[in-house]
Amino acid sequence: MSPRRVLVTGGSGFIGSALVKRLLRDGCAVRVLDDNSRGAPRRLAGIEKDIEFIAGDIRDPAAAANAVRGVHEVHHLAYVNGPIVTELYGGWQWTRRIGLFLAWHAFIIASWTRVRMWNHEG
Repeated sequence: MSPRRVLVTGGSGFIGSALVKRLLRDGCAVRVLDDNSRGAPRRLAGIEKDIEFIAGDIRDPAAAANAVRGVHEVHHLAYVNGPIVTELYGGWQWTRRIGLFLAWHAFIIASWTRVRMWNHEG
Protein backbone atom coordinates (compact mmCIF):
# COMPACT_ATOMS: atom_id res chain seq x y z
CA MET A 1 0.00 0.00 0.00
CA SER A 2 1.40 3.41 -0.95
CA PRO A 3 1.71 6.07 1.75
CA ARG A 4 -0.83 8.84 2.13
CA ARG A 5 0.43 11.93 0.30
CA VAL A 6 -0.04 15.09 2.34
CA LEU A 7 0.58 18.78 1.62
CA VAL A 8 1.28 21.12 4.53
CA THR A 9 1.10 24.82 3.65
CA GLY A 10 3.17 26.88 6.06
CA GLY A 11 5.18 23.75 6.84
CA SER A 12 8.30 25.59 7.97
CA GLY A 13 6.37 27.48 10.64
CA PHE A 14 6.37 26.53 14.33
CA ILE A 15 3.19 24.46 14.21
CA GLY A 16 3.57 23.40 10.58
CA SER A 17 7.03 21.90 11.14
CA ALA A 18 5.77 19.92 14.14
CA LEU A 19 2.91 18.59 12.01
CA VAL A 20 5.30 17.68 9.18
CA LYS A 21 7.45 15.65 11.59
CA ARG A 22 4.41 13.89 13.01
CA LEU A 23 3.08 13.03 9.55
CA LEU A 24 6.47 11.56 8.63
CA ARG A 25 6.45 9.45 11.80
CA ASP A 26 2.98 8.24 10.82
CA GLY A 27 4.37 7.05 7.47
CA CYS A 28 3.00 9.81 5.22
CA ALA A 29 4.74 11.20 2.15
CA VAL A 30 4.90 14.91 2.97
CA ARG A 31 5.11 17.93 0.69
CA VAL A 32 5.58 21.42 2.13
CA LEU A 33 4.59 24.67 0.43
CA ASP A 34 6.10 27.70 2.14
CA ASP A 35 7.71 30.98 1.17
CA ASN A 36 9.59 31.11 4.51
CA SER A 37 8.44 34.68 5.07
CA ARG A 38 7.35 33.76 8.62
CA GLY A 39 8.68 30.22 8.92
CA ALA A 40 12.26 29.06 9.18
CA PRO A 41 13.90 26.29 7.15
CA ARG A 42 15.95 25.35 10.25
CA ARG A 43 12.76 23.92 11.74
CA LEU A 44 12.91 21.22 9.07
CA ALA A 45 16.57 20.43 9.72
CA GLY A 46 17.24 16.73 9.71
CA ILE A 47 14.21 15.83 7.60
CA GLU A 48 14.99 17.76 4.40
CA LYS A 49 15.62 14.54 2.48
CA ASP A 50 12.39 13.00 3.77
CA ILE A 51 10.07 15.71 2.45
CA GLU A 52 9.38 17.48 -0.80
CA PHE A 53 9.79 21.23 -0.24
CA ILE A 54 8.23 23.70 -2.67
CA ALA A 55 9.35 27.29 -2.17
CA GLY A 56 6.29 29.33 -3.05
CA ASP A 57 3.50 31.58 -1.88
CA ILE A 58 0.01 30.17 -1.26
CA ARG A 59 -1.37 33.34 -2.85
CA ASP A 60 0.20 32.34 -6.17
CA PRO A 61 -2.41 30.16 -7.93
CA ALA A 62 0.21 28.36 -10.05
CA ALA A 63 2.38 27.51 -7.04
CA ALA A 64 -0.63 26.35 -5.04
CA ALA A 65 -2.01 24.25 -7.91
CA ASN A 66 1.39 22.64 -8.44
CA ALA A 67 1.77 21.90 -4.72
CA VAL A 68 -1.64 20.24 -4.39
CA ARG A 69 -1.20 18.04 -7.46
CA GLY A 70 -1.19 14.37 -6.54
CA VAL A 71 -1.85 14.70 -2.80
CA HIS A 72 -4.62 13.06 -0.81
CA GLU A 73 -5.07 15.82 1.75
CA VAL A 74 -4.03 19.37 2.56
CA HIS A 75 -3.27 20.79 6.00
CA HIS A 76 -3.51 24.55 5.54
CA LEU A 77 -1.31 26.38 8.04
CA ALA A 78 0.03 29.23 5.88
CA TYR A 79 -0.95 32.49 7.50
CA VAL A 80 0.15 36.09 7.91
CA ASN A 81 0.62 36.88 11.60
CA GLY A 82 2.68 38.72 14.18
CA PRO A 83 2.92 42.36 15.28
CA ILE A 84 5.35 43.43 12.55
CA VAL A 85 3.17 41.94 9.81
CA THR A 86 0.08 43.49 11.37
CA GLU A 87 1.76 46.91 11.21
CA LEU A 88 2.77 46.34 7.59
CA TYR A 89 -0.78 45.43 6.58
CA GLY A 90 -2.44 48.25 8.51
CA GLY A 91 -3.98 46.59 11.55
CA TRP A 92 -5.31 43.26 12.75
CA GLN A 93 -8.53 43.53 10.71
CA TRP A 94 -6.59 43.52 7.44
CA THR A 95 -4.35 40.69 8.65
CA ARG A 96 -7.46 38.66 9.47
CA ARG A 97 -8.87 39.32 5.99
CA ILE A 98 -5.64 38.06 4.44
CA GLY A 99 -5.84 34.90 6.57
CA LEU A 100 -9.42 34.26 5.54
CA PHE A 101 -8.50 34.82 1.89
CA LEU A 102 -5.67 32.31 2.16
CA ALA A 103 -7.97 29.71 3.72
CA TRP A 104 -10.58 30.28 1.00
CA HIS A 105 -7.92 30.09 -1.71
CA ALA A 106 -6.54 26.79 -0.37
CA PHE A 107 -10.05 25.38 -0.07
CA ILE A 108 -10.88 26.25 -3.69
CA ILE A 109 -7.69 24.62 -4.96
CA ALA A 110 -8.36 21.53 -2.84
CA SER A 111 -11.90 21.29 -4.19
CA TRP A 112 -10.63 21.45 -7.78
CA THR A 113 -8.39 18.49 -7.12
CA ARG A 114 -10.78 16.60 -4.81
CA VAL A 115 -8.38 16.29 -1.89
CA ARG A 116 -9.29 16.37 1.80
CA MET A 117 -8.84 19.83 3.27
CA TRP A 118 -7.81 20.55 6.85
CA ASN A 119 -7.85 24.23 7.79
CA HIS A 120 -6.11 24.67 11.13
CA GLU A 121 -6.81 28.41 11.35
CA GLY A 122 -8.25 29.33 14.73
